Amino acid sequence: PEAAGRGTVALLEESGTGWTPSFLRGLRLASALVPAVIALPLGPACLFLSPFLLAAGYHAPVVFLKQCARRRREELAVDLPEIVDLMAVLCYAGEGLHAALAHSLRACGHPSTRSVMESILDRMRLGESAAEALRRASAHPGRELRRFCRTLLRAGETGAPVADILEELAVEFRNGRREREKARASRISIYILFPLVFMILPSFMLLTLGGIILGNAS
Repeated sequence: PEAAGRGTVALLEESGTGWTPSFLRGLRLASALVPAVIALPLGPACLFLSPFLLAAGYHAPVVFLKQCARRRREELAVDLPEIVDLMAVLCYAGEGLHAALAHSLRACGHPSTRSVMESILDRMRLGESAAEALRRASAHPGRELRRFCRTLLRAGETGAPVADILEELAVEFRNGRREREKARASRISIYILFPLVFMILPSFMLLTLGGIILGNAS
């Protein structure tokens, strides 16, 4: 139960909805009861449908939170190449890591990305070292942000030039984003088949065969 509670808190934080655990519990109970109550006029069929409606309604808020968290991770992956690229330019110009990260927030295209990056800066402003702030952020569910933080941590430990590493990381992130866009575009062609198979093709067959059947019947 304790691990499940930590997982729920982490999911709420990642989703960015601002919900509290108590609000989520109440919402899950309400969303479970409402469909079951609506199904009461169905009579005997309600006895069969109620368990499914209760289960679906109870899990619906969690599904919504997971979708919000996934969307925020995708937005972070979209914005990070520009952020890291701008940080590399600023580091080449002589800026420190903290200043480069602060100035690079203007490259955030989504508010969710900005809030994640600002949380790292806030820890630094409160007195944490850059390494400690990055170490905390390296536990983020977003794969790209974990890669960003861990790469900077290794650069700090080994003394490697941060600007060169950021430039290579920006190229890596940009290539990864391009591959995801290609994969998404390839799935669109598959989705187009659904209306073709289930709507256009049956209509065509109905018109063709219907004309033949009516012609033979006459």
